[in-house]
Amino acid sequence: MKSVFQIIGSLLIISLLIAHFFLIALLVAPTNKLLGLLIENDQGFVSVTEISEAVQSFLVDNKVSVNGDYQLNQSNKGRFIFGILQLRRKYFMEPTEQIALDANLLNYGGGLIGVESASEYFYGKSLSEISDREWITLVNLNSIFSKNN
Repeated sequence: MKSVFQIIGSLLIISLLIAHFFLIALLVAPTNKLLGLLIENDQGFVSVTEISEAVQSFLVDNKVSVNGDYQLNQSNKGRFIFGILQLRRKYFMEPTEQIALDANLLNYGGGLIGVESASEYFYGKSLSEISDREWITLVNLNSIFSKNN
């Protein structure tokens, strides 16, 4: 009987170690890799360095919300990855990193997710080619679309 408890205890410890390593890997995995698992279409993801300081300061100073209605992959895997991203956003990211994450998750409807996709759709240009004013317009457009859904 004692050996059964030892085996069960050993299996429990091994499973906890595997879960621990898995969670650590998710917490340190690059954000764009997690976004790639979450968002199905192959798009470019905006990083903090691609957002101009003027846009960052405008969004932070004016408390412009870039928290869209995230209608993403609703599978168990999608919800789990989204939960990890939200955990990282809440506890580990600077405000500018939060803006970049949210900008990649903004939902414009019709399968159009992220400011990179929206920039291509609305302006026919990549994010690196649009002005700060156009960038801010894209963020505000999301708030219009999310209220209409």
